[in-house]
Amino acid sequence: MRSVTIDLDGAPPGELVEAVSAIVSELAARPDVESPAACMELAQDLGRALDVGEAALSSLIGVVDRSGEARRWGFSSTSAWLRKHLGMRSGRAGERVLLSRQLPRLGVVSKQFTCGELPYGYASTIAHTVNRLNDDDAQAAQEHLLGLAEQECSAGEVARAGERIREVIADRDGTGKPPPDAKRPFTRSWLEKSKTLDGSAWFKGWLTPEDAAAFDDIIEPLTTPTGAGDDRDHAQRRADTLISVLTVGHHRSTLTVTIQLQTLQGAGVPGRLPDGTPIPPRGYGNSHSTPECPHSSSAPTDTRCI
Repeated sequence: MRSVTIDLDGAPPGELVEAVSAIVSELAARPDVESPAACMELAQDLGRALDVGEAALSSLIGVVDRSGEARRWGFSSTSAWLRKHLGMRSGRAGERVLLSRQLPRLGVVSKQFTCGELPYGYASTIAHTVNRLNDDDAQAAQEHLLGLAEQECSAGEVARAGERIREVIADRDGTGKPPPDAKRPFTRSWLEKSKTLDGSAWFKGWLTPEDAAAFDDIIEPLTTPTGAGDDRDHAQRRADTLISVLTVGHHRSTLTVTIQLQTLQGAGVPGRLPDGTPIPPRGYGNSHSTPECPHSSSAPTDTRCI
């Protein structure tokens, strides 16, 4: 017979985690011998306990995230560490990182969440709503959404209310006015820019399938993290990439030039871009040196170099 004996008041966090792991492992291995009604009640109790566990997990993730510990271990972000070592999908990892970052400024939500009075779904929804809101707006949103939760509105209803709050704030700040094109049929791409008082801007738009595909082909490949110290989220990397492309500051584009092997050996035959544009042979090679090319033995007259 296995048993778990632990001093809840004096045990360090490591021992508490080991005890929780042993208990849930034993529970998962138990056969379903309870009645359906009993299982329903047990599932409700266990769900509430797991929500408190999510609060504990959020606290630990917050320490890792604020300290940058994941990057010191070679991960590009805290989310990347969660995906690798906890097997989380990108959405789940991002949700937990966002929650850990927002809880410190949501005092009431944090307290109720930790005490088991607020389910994880509500806490995560409120955190998502206040992300990118200033502190005053975040506090007002917290109060309103917690009131809806106390009225037993579903997490989905709270999420919809959160979206409405962000729309109202955008309208108040002059960033929520729909562009005139939105009233027309969606046949052409459009982009609306609204400037704020400090000189920054909000963008809202819609792309046709063809333009969206071009955006994905040009922008998305350049949005990968640049290294272990890159703590930007995907939206921030996308914005930086777009500005870099617009200012011709990107250096990660690929150019394909088709040339003949003789050109590499010094001949005056020009190379060609995919559209047929000729490229002068100067710089490809000279008669004194022949650069190695992986295709030289199999395609001596038509070589692609990138």
